[in-house]
Amino acid sequence: MEIQESVETAYEHMENKKFTLAVIHLETAIQSQEFNTSDMKHLIYHSLGVCYLELKAFDDAISAFQASLNFAPKPIETADYVTLSDTHHFISRAYEEKSAFGRNLLPFVGGNLVCH
Repeated sequence: MEIQESVETAYEHMENKKFTLAVIHLETAIQSQEFNTSDMKHLIYHSLGVCYLELKAFDDAISAFQASLNFAPKPIETADYVTLSDTHHFISRAYEEKSAFGRNLLPFVGGNLVCH
C-alpha cells in the first residue's frame, strides 16, 4: 500500500471515529519506504497523535506530537503554522487529560471535590 493510500484511508477512519483502524494505517505509512522521503511526516505524526489522544493513549499521543514538531518543515510555510499551533494545543491537552485521567475523582462530598 502506498503512503498516500494509507494516509487517506486513515483520514477516512478518523472521520468515522475509528481511531484504532486509523492508527494501523498511519503506522503502515510511517513504516513504508516512502516515508523517509515524504514531506508529509509532520502531518502523519500529527494525525497519529490525534488518534492516540482520542484513544486515551496519552504517552503515545505526546510522543507522536513531539515527532510531528521534530519533522515540521523549515522554513515554516504559512499553512504549517496552523498545524504547529494545533500540535502544541494537542500536546497540552494530552498532558492535561493524562493528569486528570490518572486521578480517581470522587463526587463532591460536602461541597468539596475529593481526589484520591
